[in-house]
Amino acid sequence: MKTIKSVISVFLSLAMVFLFAACSGDVSPDDPGTGTDSGKVTDPEETTAPAIEYEKDKLPDKLDFGGSKVIILSPAHGLMAEDVTVDELSSEIVSDSIYNRKLSVEDRLNVEIVNVKTVTLDEDMQKMIGADEDMYQIVVGETYGYSKYSFEGVLYDLNSVEYLDLDGPWWSSLFIEEASIGDNLYIATGSISLSLIRNLIVCFFNKALAENYKHNSELSDLEDLYSIVESGGWTLDKLHTLSSSVYSDENGNSLKDEEDIFGLGLHGYSLDVIWSAFDLNVLSSTEDGWFELDVNTDRLFNAMEKITDLLHNSNGVYLPETLPSSTDGMFSSGRFLFAVDYLSISEKGTLRNMADEYGVLPFPKLDDSQSSYYSYAYDDYLSYSIPRTNGSPEIAGAVMEAMASYSYRETVPAYLDVALKGKYMNDPQSRRMIDLVVNNFKLDTAWIYIFTIGGGYPSGYRNNIYENKRTFASEHQSNALSVKRNLLGFKLKYDQNTED
Repeated sequence: MKTIKSVISVFLSLAMVFLFAACSGDVSPDDPGTGTDSGKVTDPEETTAPAIEYEKDKLPDKLDFGGSKVIILSPAHGLMAEDVTVDELSSEIVSDSIYNRKLSVEDRLNVEIVNVKTVTLDEDMQKMIGADEDMYQIVVGETYGYSKYSFEGVLYDLNSVEYLDLDGPWWSSLFIEEASIGDNLYIATGSISLSLIRNLIVCFFNKALAENYKHNSELSDLEDLYSIVESGGWTLDKLHTLSSSVYSDENGNSLKDEEDIFGLGLHGYSLDVIWSAFDLNVLSSTEDGWFELDVNTDRLFNAMEKITDLLHNSNGVYLPETLPSSTDGMFSSGRFLFAVDYLSISEKGTLRNMADEYGVLPFPKLDDSQSSYYSYAYDDYLSYSIPRTNGSPEIAGAVMEAMASYSYRETVPAYLDVALKGKYMNDPQSRRMIDLVVNNFKLDTAWIYIFTIGGGYPSGYRNNIYENKRTFASEHQSNALSVKRNLLGFKLKYDQNTED
């Protein structure tokens, strides 16, 4: 049973940070990016990188499933379409690693993996459940929506599936802790899903604009943003100060529009980062293995006021009428000093071909009293499950285990150390900052089960902030009632569906 809200890195638990620390002389694996209680990051001297010894999985050496077909149902849109399998080699190292993962697992286990990619995953899942047929042996869904099946009695408890070693560093121990319902776990993720890393929200900054504006006495801290982060002084107030004074009406029309220069732009959904970044809690576990609402409203309301002030009481923030879907266009054209967005936009051609150099920082802390920087991954990253219609769950368990451990050794290092850090970025300090973001990933149970026991609670504040409503107390009361009702209703539903 989950008893505390631990703050550990999903990929520290994957032991992947050993690669970064050893290869770049960065943060020690025993000190996940904080250095001191103030959030300071220490910088050890450069050392010769030792060979990395990856932990091996515990699958039997000669496991042979006689050519069994394993059909995996997964989403077919966006980057998710290439998260499970890709159809051909492309000379892109990350894509090719996913391609080779499939071949490696098939050869190792003597199975045939078939990936059915669909835009109607929920309908396909319902058809399989209704027909009670073994149509798909593994189902992979976007966490925020797919997690509802954990309460339906239609998924295997992954703790009981043979060959799955959920203590392995390729599975996210943080996610497992937060997703567990009592002693049961129905969905899991980790290094098996690159979408988890791609969805991490970071703060990009334009180095050329920082150089131009650092001579302003109020903006002198732009001289060395990395040192501010490392000293523990990268707070919301600091971001407010640095972004509020940067605005230029480039087209001279006296209107704030996309042709002007701003101190800050942000992806609309990136506002969700504040729950992790500001160490805000929603649900905690009870002694009987269920959940209860556990919100520090004083800290919550203070955080909401401060982030709303940043957006609406700052001349340097770009706020279009509707929540923006991306910042990469304006950021890459030199329109934003800071841009808060998914880490994955660094893969886009806009940033890869950006004329100005850019750097990456974690999202700031709420204030100096907060001990560490925390990061958040937008909640449509993929989670894996085994439906109860599967007559041979042990085969699916072995396939998932082999895929995850392969990703841990090959695919994730390719993405972070080769693709992001090598091909798309040439700034070693930003690479260090990415390690800090990855090492301090944090989430709450309410985000995993946002449409069930989460009651939509944390995401309900997004529009309130963006529209400058400042009705946080009434928002809390309304959302809290929804969560409490859902906790009662889904407890009854879960108990009924798991009686056997």
